[in-house]
Amino acid sequence: MEDRELRPCPALCVLWVLCAGFAAAVVAGTVAGVVGAWRGTGYHAFAVAFVIAWLALSLLVVLYFQSLRYALDARYVSKASGVLWRRRRSIPLEKITNIDVVQGPIERLAGMGQVWIYTPSTGADTPEEKLVGVAKPQEVKADLVRRIAEAEDALARAAFPDSQRVTDLLTEIRDALQRLEKSLETGRTPAAADPE
Repeated sequence: MEDRELRPCPALCVLWVLCAGFAAAVVAGTVAGVVGAWRGTGYHAFAVAFVIAWLALSLLVVLYFQSLRYALDARYVSKASGVLWRRRRSIPLEKITNIDVVQGPIERLAGMGQVWIYTPSTGADTPEEKLVGVAKPQEVKADLVRRIAEAEDALARAAFPDSQRVTDLLTEIRDALQRLEKSLETGRTPAAADPE
């Protein structure tokens, strides 16, 4: 199966920018309260603080959104993110115990969702990683399940060699033991009994 690179839906960035607006309103309200009590110009302070806070938060949101990358390959699920500090996390497919798809009402309307990946190290309630803003999350989950099955098959094939090779090896061992037993019955050494 070929490697797959995923990016979050642009609608996620729009939602985050709108949420940044709410956070900017809280910051602006605080600034307006302090400045208004001090100078008596709370409305102007609110407007200026709101615009500055929303622009700053929106810039951070857009930069973070642009940094999000998800990758699926034959061995790992990887997520890269971060504006100032880049973080890349890879989870081995054979360690994944469960995959959930989580979609809120707005995410369903936008055709996206979250894919939560669980491993034994985090327990049953906490996902090891969340792939957010994924388009068609059910298809991504199905793709992950296929990749996990293929990874498990590859591990099984590596752990248990081809059965014909095992059968041939056991046959050689049996034949060698029969020659050894025959030579011991006749009283000759194995080297003298077998001219090979």
